[in-house]
Amino acid sequence: MRVLVCHRLDEQVMQAIEEFPGIEVTVWQQAGPMPRQAFLEQLARAEVALTMLTEQVDEEALSHAPHLRLVANVAVGFDNFDLPALTRHGVMATNTPGVLTEATADIAFGLMLVAVRGMWAASQAMRRGEWRGWSPTAFLGRDLAGLRLGIIGYGRIGEAVARRALAVGMLVAAVKPRHRAVEPLPGVEWWERERLVRESDVISLHVPATAETYHLCDDAFFAQMKPGAWLINTARGSVVDTAALLRALDSGRLAGAGLDVFEEEPLPADHPLFHYPQVVMTPHIGSATVETRRRMAARAWDNVVDFLSGRPPRDLLNPSVWQGQPDSL
Repeated sequence: MRVLVCHRLDEQVMQAIEEFPGIEVTVWQQAGPMPRQAFLEQLARAEVALTMLTEQVDEEALSHAPHLRLVANVAVGFDNFDLPALTRHGVMATNTPGVLTEATADIAFGLMLVAVRGMWAASQAMRRGEWRGWSPTAFLGRDLAGLRLGIIGYGRIGEAVARRALAVGMLVAAVKPRHRAVEPLPGVEWWERERLVRESDVISLHVPATAETYHLCDDAFFAQMKPGAWLINTARGSVVDTAALLRALDSGRLAGAGLDVFEEEPLPADHPLFHYPQVVMTPHIGSATVETRRRMAARAWDNVVDFLSGRPPRDLLNPSVWQGQPDSL
């Protein structure tokens, strides 16, 4: 069984992969994402691939992968997968849900705190030598306590952000999930999305990248937001129309934003967003802790081990493909 690992993972997990009996492992050792052509060439031999969110597994990739049977994403999101195409080709797909909840919620809450308190702009002003000593009117932000946080996407991460917000005295509302039964945390209110957008002081996004959520935050969305509100996005860059976001910032409709994900990644050094001191940005580091990345890698490998052992992978995204698989292992 030939296994392709598209980026070297946590060393504990890599040891488990490389010591697993009966498989031939190829690991992309170079820094940065695996180039597309190299990915296509390696897929030609692979039966299993551990992919990152930077590897697009689409119709073109599958046409280069006659032996491929499983792709295990080292991510909770899977917008880099063309799931219908994978299913048509009989290739199983998995992700890593649940293991990055707290780390991503930390980043979302951190971006919110830094943006609302104006810490990034104050820090940059200080670095430029513009701090002239303490003043009662300099670098004023807002108290988090008493502000209304609106959460769009009340899954594991959205709930973890709500828990943090409630702990500091924020008022919290969320859009009730349509596709699963869930009770809100005590203190969290279900609001219709229109009311939430209109009345929230801070909106935090935690929805997957789908056709339905593409450019969810467009000009109409920003026009409905409460003047002087903040937007936090740790979901996917495609959820926010960047041009509309810039217009909302220019108009003063938005007080600021906290962004960990972008429509274009990596963000070019000359991107207009860098000119807005009220926009706090981090380079897609929602899950970037030692512990979380280890858990993500281990969960992805667990899915592969399930498959290699004749069991349906625990995080199978297209279970219809599993039918009949055990007999052919």
